[in-house]
Amino acid sequence: MKVLAYVLGICACMAMFMVMMRVKGDVSLLLRERHALVKEQRQLMEDVKVLRAEHVYLSQLSRLTHRAKTRGFEEVRVQQLVQAVSW
Repeated sequence: MKVLAYVLGICACMAMFMVMMRVKGDVSLLLRERHALVKEQRQLMEDVKVLRAEHVYLSQLSRLTHRAKTRGFEEVRVQQLVQAVSW
């Protein structure tokens, strides 16, 4: 009976060890995935900063006005807006 108890104890210890190693492997996999996601998030945040800076530069009124004048565009008159809106 004692031998059976020892064998069952050893089997239980081996099973717990195997479960612990499995969990440890799963945790390390999740940590690698988290690291990759954090890295991707940082890259996306940097891309958003660049896009915002580009938007600010491209939408500067002085720059747009200068480009419009060099291309021969005229300012929109109120009559043009009224004609375009009224059908």
